Amino acid sequence: MEALLLRPLANRPCESRKALQALPALVIAFAVIAVLPVWRAARLYCFHNYDLGIYSQALALLSPGNLNPWISGRQLHIFNDHFDPIILLAAPWTRLLPAWQVALLVESVLVALSVVPVWWLWRRGRLSASAAGLLSALVLLGPTTLSALRFPVHPTTWAMLPITWLVAALLERRTVLMLVALNLLFACKEEFPFVGLVLGVALLYRREWRPMAWVLALSVAWLALDFAVRPALLGPTEAYGPGLFAGVASHPWTYLVERLFAKGAASRIGSILVVIAPLALFAWRTRRQPDWLVVSLLLPMLAIRFLGMAWRFHYGAPVGAVAIMAFVPVLGTARVPRWLVVATTVLLISANVHNLRFTAKMWGLPSNAPPRHCPADPARIAALDVAVNHLVTAPPGPALVEGNLVAHLAARPDVYMVGGLQREASTPYRYVLVEKPPHGDPYPLTGKRIEELLPRWRQEAQSTYRDDVHLFFAAGKFTTSQ
Repeated sequence: MEALLLRPLANRPCESRKALQALPALVIAFAVIAVLPVWRAARLYCFHNYDLGIYSQALALLSPGNLNPWISGRQLHIFNDHFDPIILLAAPWTRLLPAWQVALLVESVLVALSVVPVWWLWRRGRLSASAAGLLSALVLLGPTTLSALRFPVHPTTWAMLPITWLVAALLERRTVLMLVALNLLFACKEEFPFVGLVLGVALLYRREWRPMAWVLALSVAWLALDFAVRPALLGPTEAYGPGLFAGVASHPWTYLVERLFAKGAASRIGSILVVIAPLALFAWRTRRQPDWLVVSLLLPMLAIRFLGMAWRFHYGAPVGAVAIMAFVPVLGTARVPRWLVVATTVLLISANVHNLRFTAKMWGLPSNAPPRHCPADPARIAALDVAVNHLVTAPPGPALVEGNLVAHLAARPDVYMVGGLQREASTPYRYVLVEKPPHGDPYPLTGKRIEELLPRWRQEAQSTYRDDVHLFFAAGKFTTSQ
């Protein structure tokens, strides 16, 4: 039985042909389930400023003369928050498309390309075509990937591409490719150089001296850039690092309990374990092991998510990708048995129920209309389109808008969010654009608070462009956003 399971596919051209023919179906499934619903949601003005608006504004304002733009919706300079210079590669495309479309397009493409390393390993004889197809399906349609795409946009999700290339380079012992992948990974967020440190220690344990030296040197250099050079050049940065340990000395028990029962921790870890459970069973039956050098990449990411209680949204995407890629040596060139495909498919669907509900809603299936705050009402969309286009080209001046409108106004450097982090301006807001409740996303305010603010805004308006069932859009001297 073991010999049959591990028989290479070189003598099974039919198996390879079927697996390759299924690849277009996988791409179509990814587009229908993950990509197009997110684009539709963005078109319906469903997504909040966090994080689509933040990165859309960053992409829109980045230029050779402004390499660290002020993000009015976040109230800080983009690289004084997270350090993710990977976005510099996406910024030039805003000359062709609106920034929010560039952000979504880049994220979708990078996630889709994260299966290219899988097929590169197939071409190099590391995987059978059926194994490559199975791993590709898990990477593209895994719950961590779909959850990340439903929370656009963040370079942590973009990290799926360099981290899968990193795994492929480690498996093939390709040092140059590994270093390129590490540089791109480190450029996605300041947490990833810690992955490099752990990888360096693992290489040291394996006595791979030259790769170890390169990895440790590169990781230390990026950590110095992130936590020493960056504050020195750009000024104070968000103290995410110290925040991970806040309360550990004064209330250690509370600190531990909060992290053990953090919101989303059990579901996120559980969803990863569920989809790889059949692979683990297959490993046990065939007495093959995952690559433990690859598994070591998970340790710093899991530690950071545990300490920061950050498990939901985009945080799981690179974790899930590495957990899946670690099983490349387990599958190898073996024929993937039918039970493994069936079990993985069933568990993949069950782990994605919440993501599939979102897909159903965005496709407008019966009794699954788009979310209540952003219905697919043509009159609503037309009213918003006219107002947004007007405000994009309107004269400069602070513009106060709801969170779900910020991304579409990213080209304005002076757009602010109702209930946002800004202090009440000494200079009044020149414009206000909000949807009438129950539509729109006023978070962190409520629809009730918007209704309470409307009479005051009407009094302060000098020119009212629209005040109907859909919108309030006016110019004047508005003195409150909270």
